[in-house]
Amino acid sequence: MPLENKDNPSAIGISICLANYELVKDHDFFESAMYKILDVILGEKSAATDIEYLTFDQLPDDPEEDGMIEFAELSKYVQWKKNCA
Repeated sequence: MPLENKDNPSAIGISICLANYELVKDHDFFESAMYKILDVILGEKSAATDIEYLTFDQLPDDPEEDGMIEFAELSKYVQWKKNCA
């Protein structure tokens, strides 16, 4: 889910939401696995330099209604957000 920052509209923040978040959030591997997924989807450089804020949460009942995008669309969103800046 894209996150907005009123103080810095050009900042890119995302919330990664998972259906089983409550079951996996406390595992030692969880955060590192999520960062690795971002590296693969965006590329290491973009994941490290473009994403300024990252949270994790439970997947809502209706993700689309809540403004969420799929991982497959994340790269396009990051490029769009960078071009708007």
